[in-house]
Amino acid sequence: VAIDPSGTSGKDEESGDDIGIIVAGLGTDGICYVLADGTCNESPAGWGKAAVDLYTKYGADRIVGERNFGGAMVEHVIRTVNPAVSYKEVTASRGKWMRAEPVAALYEQGKIKHVGGFPKLEDEMCTFGMDGLSDGQSPNRLDALVWAVTELALQGGTLMFAASEADIVVEGRKIPGYWQQAFAFDLDHERFAAIWAARDAQTDVVYLFDEY
Repeated sequence: VAIDPSGTSGKDEESGDDIGIIVAGLGTDGICYVLADGTCNESPAGWGKAAVDLYTKYGADRIVGERNFGGAMVEHVIRTVNPAVSYKEVTASRGKWMRAEPVAALYEQGKIKHVGGFPKLEDEMCTFGMDGLSDGQSPNRLDALVWAVTELALQGGTLMFAASEADIVVEGRKIPGYWQQAFAFDLDHERFAAIWAARDAQTDVVYLFDEY
């Protein structure tokens, strides 16, 4: 169960953002399933109870909450409702767009499915822009979805890279000069990473042959 908190007190503030609450699970088939959207506009007591109720209903392993505005406020709210809940705090070190990109890639690969329709969540997904907003509003449901999928599928590469090293590593392969090659890099304010790859057109296999 993932929570994206807002910086307001909830339904007592008419302009306050919703508190995004999304339930997701990782199946034995390697697919991440979105199970429920519990997003609401409630006081801390209200959304805390909503999240814990979903945690209990779906037999979740933990609640994941974004550290936001009030610091450890989310954990305090959850522990007030039920001190025995398994809780994990996550911190946003990158912008919304960058956090969502790996999740979007999983959607493209067919590795995330919705169990039923979630029209408000899907509207946020369809209108989400590089400014981190959906139709000019904070995408609370989408933010919670990103945290849920990241926790389930991306933290340890569980879903994206399920193959063992023995299945993907080949020794002594020489890369012919006529193969199509590509170099790609990614950087942020702290780190830089680069990968070199080549494609064998006859077998349509891509080989990663260097990294930095």
